[in-house]
Amino acid sequence: MSSKNIEKPWAGRFTAPTDRFVEEFTESVSYDQRLAHYDIMGSIAHVNMLGKVSIISKKESAQIIRGLKKIAKDIKNGNFKWLAALEDVHMNIETALVADIGDKNLYILRNHGTLSVGQTCGIAFMGIYFLERACTAQIRAQAAGNINLPSKEAIKTTQDQSIGMFDIGRDRLAWPALLRKLDRQSPDYKN
Repeated sequence: MSSKNIEKPWAGRFTAPTDRFVEEFTESVSYDQRLAHYDIMGSIAHVNMLGKVSIISKKESAQIIRGLKKIAKDIKNGNFKWLAALEDVHMNIETALVADIGDKNLYILRNHGTLSVGQTCGIAFMGIYFLERACTAQIRAQAAGNINLPSKEAIKTTQDQSIGMFDIGRDRLAWPALLRKLDRQSPDYKN
């Protein structure tokens, strides 16, 4: 990945590219690379926890940890390409990990909370909204004791019914409804 192809986390807000002076002033990767080992160890611990409490599956946990260990090995062997345009060590590692583990749309990231990718803002928001609702429901269920899971057929039916939920156009109903809900529950977000 070249630095010209990098999309900044704030890229959707601005039409002009980041000025080179600003990039040079704000980057820290040139000196915080030495923290990469600690960043990766913290991320591995976090992913282990997410797998142990079933926020992500054991398979996903293992996949992410394999990706992080591969990145750690590449860094140790001098084969990791650091990009100043990504600003810091964590964003470099995170970008490499996302590129390595595939085209997932929802992520739970250390230091950054949840991350959603969508074709529109509405679809991305719906991903975060439903991910956080699912996590809350799971934690509440686990706190109550033994969990009686639905049958595999019921799970499959629910998956099939919601598979198109994040298709382009579906957000036209849910996004405005969620904004109205936000207006009712927390109107001061606009200030």
